[in-house]
Amino acid sequence: MSSCSADSYGQHIRNRFESEQPNPSVGTTFEYGWYLISRRCSQDVEEGIAMLRRCMEYDLTLYRESMYSIALGYSFLKRYDDARYCTMALLREYPNDAETIKLHAELKEMRDREVIAASSCIAACTATTFGLLLASWIHRLVTNDR
Repeated sequence: MSSCSADSYGQHIRNRFESEQPNPSVGTTFEYGWYLISRRCSQDVEEGIAMLRRCMEYDLTLYRESMYSIALGYSFLKRYDDARYCTMALLREYPNDAETIKLHAELKEMRDREVIAASSCIAACTATTFGLLLASWIHRLVTNDR
């Protein structure tokens, strides 16, 4: 677990996970992976995503919960396209899952806001650069006329 401080539940599940090494149960791995994702600390989220991916390999009954949690993890990391990939996969299997439908729509909004913010930044940088070039050109014209 990363440098983010753990609460008592986190310490409990981590101790349980470590006590089951080298082969922790799928249930404990799932629970610890879910906990790590819920912490929203980048390093923990990455580790939690990897753990939940392993859980799905061993127990398909955890597919829906694992994929949903992985989508949340990717959204915390601002990896919206990866998160939407997960929700689309879930919607293929569970087309009427209201929770997944809602998350899928929220991810689109988050990604769109991020694109707008990036576009605004690019536009501001372009305008500033153009302004500086124009000012430099005008300055040259004025100083050459003297």
